[in-house]
Parts: sequence; structure tokens; C-alpha cells
Amino acid sequence: MPNSNRRPDLSIYNHPSPNYHPHKLIVDVAFAHPIPITAKRQLTRNQALIPARAANATFNRKINSYSVISEQAGLKFKPLIFETTGRLHEDTEAFIKELLDIACQRLPKAAHSAIRHFWFGMISATIQKSLANTILDKSRVINGRLTHQSNLRASEEFLANLPSFLANSTL
Repeated sequence: MPNSNRRPDLSIYNHPSPNYHPHKLIVDVAFAHPIPITAKRQLTRNQALIPARAANATFNRKINSYSVISEQAGLKFKPLIFETTGRLHEDTEAFIKELLDIACQRLPKAAHSAIRHFWFGMISATIQKSLANTILDKSRVINGRLTHQSNLRASEEFLANLPSFLANSTL
């Protein structure tokens, strides 16, 4: 639906392999906040103790919003969900591991663990840098030194800083 303003954050074309049929995969990147940002909603102690609660809720919301539309357009949809604490949704973590396995196919087995460790560290550092910039931008807004337009920079910066391996990957 061209006028719906629903566009993917990333588009990945896969290559035919035994496990996949050729298709275009569209990806939506989202952050989940484990602690409610507004005072309107508070967590109970039991809710706060549920691991990946916020990531799972965001994942389900994205699937409900985009999976049917994607399938109707002949596309595969994948939400990549990161919690602001650094936790990855289990589906996101599995997807990244799968990409890394494909990238490491021609490398010695001994290098796989080091490469996986490196890329998950890069993702973590990118999240931390983006969050730090968001906090700095928010403090500038509060102090009256930043316009609303500049707040959009945070999500664009995260995608721009995402390791190029993920942004340019093919399945």
C-alpha cells in the first residue's frame, strides 16, 4: 500500500539455498523499553521479573502490524527487536546467528566463535552509542537547545551505525 507510510527499515534479498526459497525479506528494527517510560503504566514485581517481556510484546505488536501486509505483497517479514538494556529478542538473536553462520561458512571452525563474539559486541556497542546520543539529545531538548526534527536522528543513526554486515547481508 504505497500511501500507508509503512516502509521497511531494511530490505534483504536472499539467495536460493536448500533451506530457503528466493524472496525479499523486509526488516523492521525496533527498541523495546523494559521499564515503562511514562508514569501512566507501572509494572508489578511479577511483570518486572519476566525475562524479555518488553521485547516479546514489541515483537508480537510488529508481527500483528506487518506480517499480513507483507505476505499479501509477496514479501517475508522479520522484526529485529532490541531491548534498551542490550537484550535481543530470541528471534533476533537466532536471525543474527544464522547470518553469521552463513558468513563464516568458508572460514575455519575455530574462527566462528571469535567472529560471533565480535559481531554481538559491535551490535551491543552500537546500541549503547545510540542510547547515549538519544539521552544527550533529550537533555538538549529539555534545555531548549534542540528542535523536534533532530529527535528523528536517533533511529536513523542507529541504522547507519549498525554493522554493515547486517545492513548488507543476504540470506
